[in-house]
Amino acid sequence: MSTNAILLPKSDFIFKLLFGDEFNNEILASLLKSILDLPDEEFQVKACVDPIFLKEYQDDKFASLEVKLTTKLGEIINIEILVHMIPEIKEKIHYYISKMITQQVGSGDGYDVIKRSVSIVISDFNIIDSDGLFHHRFMFHDPERDVTFSDIQELHILELSKVPMQSDGTPLWDWMSFLKSDKEDELEMLAERSEIVGRAVDALHRIANDDKALRIYEMRERQRMDELSRIRAKDAALALAIAEKEAGIAAAKAEKDAGIAVEKAKAEIGIAQARARAEAEKDAGIAAARAKVEAEMEAAIAAAKAEAEAEMEAWIFAAKAEAEAEKEAAVAAIVKNALANGGDIESIEEFTGLSREVIESYMDRSWNQAQ
Repeated sequence: MSTNAILLPKSDFIFKLLFGDEFNNEILASLLKSILDLPDEEFQVKACVDPIFLKEYQDDKFASLEVKLTTKLGEIINIEILVHMIPEIKEKIHYYISKMITQQVGSGDGYDVIKRSVSIVISDFNIIDSDGLFHHRFMFHDPERDVTFSDIQELHILELSKVPMQSDGTPLWDWMSFLKSDKEDELEMLAERSEIVGRAVDALHRIANDDKALRIYEMRERQRMDELSRIRAKDAALALAIAEKEAGIAAAKAEKDAGIAVEKAKAEIGIAQARARAEAEKDAGIAAARAKVEAEMEAAIAAAKAEAEAEMEAWIFAAKAEAEAEKEAAVAAIVKNALANGGDIESIEEFTGLSREVIESYMDRSWNQAQ
């Protein structure tokens, strides 16, 4: 099997040639059946392909590449394949599905002319990031009450980037795998799995042999690659701008954090200094109070000691004076008795050991007291 590059089915130009060609209506109907829940008779559709589509597209690189069709009941179906992501993709989808309604009403028409409109968007990138499902269907619906307001508008989002490698056994997987294929052997395997997909592969080969279609495809691919390069350059520039902005924000934040850290450090130093001063003042106050108490205690002890010493000295002096007085009284009594008993000074001097002068003074004192 060959693995050479092929015409990409997901190219919007190739997609419209495949599914917009009236000779491929059965292929288109099979694709729609795999996506939509409609009665079989409603899939008898005819795509509105302009016979001068190739010429218009060759002259206008901005030509519209949607496949538009109408069912037997007049319901409008629009199929679009997107290969480039734009930031406003959801707004764009809202805009186009709204136009499908407004374009049905002409001047003087009533609202009753509006038919059900179904928009099918097949993307080569993620549009819905909330889950890994590759097919979503949206309507006007109240999810809390499970009530559908109207099915007048219906939107199908199919994301090729989410299609699993392993088949889930549905025709939808076959068609989405076909659209995302970029190798011949992949297409051959799909053709073996599904007869209708095999017919699409044959149609793809026929387009590859059409020189005019091939030239336009190659031009479109160059434009796609140029656009992809432009988008990547824009994304790179945006990423650089975001990185520079984030770096600036980070630098500003770092500077702010540094300033806050400095101020915090200053505040902590001030608090530490104040605490140190308070501790020093507290210690000084305690030391002063202790010194005062010790000084007062020492003064009190000194005063008590001085008072005790003074009292003791006074008591000793009094006791000494009293002893002297008693001694003198006793000596005087001895002298008096000795004299009264005829003693003389010499004998008294010898008996008492007192000097003559002292004995005479006691004699004079006794004489004076007798007088």
